[in-house]
Amino acid sequence: MEMRIENMPVSAGQGFRRCMACCESLLERTLTRGRWKKTRRDAGLLLALLMSQLHAPSAYSAQVNATSCSRSDVQQAINSASPGDTVAISSGNCTWATPVLLSSKGLTLAGSGIGSTNITDGTGSAYGAGALQITGASSQNFVVVSGMTFIYNAASSRSVAMISVQGSQSSISFRLTNLRFDINTCGSRGIWTQAVYGLIDHVTLIDSAGSSCSVQGMTIYGGIDSNEGGWASWTQPLSLGSANA
Repeated sequence: MEMRIENMPVSAGQGFRRCMACCESLLERTLTRGRWKKTRRDAGLLLALLMSQLHAPSAYSAQVNATSCSRSDVQQAINSASPGDTVAISSGNCTWATPVLLSSKGLTLAGSGIGSTNITDGTGSAYGAGALQITGASSQNFVVVSGMTFIYNAASSRSVAMISVQGSQSSISFRLTNLRFDINTCGSRGIWTQAVYGLIDHVTLIDSAGSSCSVQGMTIYGGIDSNEGGWASWTQPLSLGSANA
């Protein structure tokens, strides 16, 4: 079963103008039905004043376009983006020889789609490798990764994953969605999370390593082993029925 959600991107300016037009019309009708007779201009000025106090222009998110899907262009776009922005990664076939790093900044990394933005993990098998490394994810620094295919087909196996996420366990901190992982090497991993609370959905994990060995599509650690052995997560409430369930 496949679910597809069509997005209709709207710029901050377009969204503001549409909201103004809608709210202005509503306020005008409301005021003219009462004993006060307000003009369209008065209603518009009042709404503009109210909304300028509620939302400063700097609060709007923006889209930062990576020049290509190369590691350097994507990293540069991440570094230049502000919290809440979307980093748009163009279609193409790119190899990341060193990890792309996203630390303590809430961003959306949006590829052009599975099979369109294809990233080969060429970071090697040593500790600290992996195509995309996310640290410091939290409800304030919420991270979304979507619309890409990740491929690992090196000759040597490794214990690190193509995407790793670390962050906060107190609230939902990340979402990995609409992704594909092609794992072509024995013993290798697609996704690795540790000491972080989030959502993984609409993700396809492909084991292409052959029947003579196994791969790990996802590896989930509850805590940092060096601190508390991972037991703390087992003592946390399930939060069933809440947004954190």
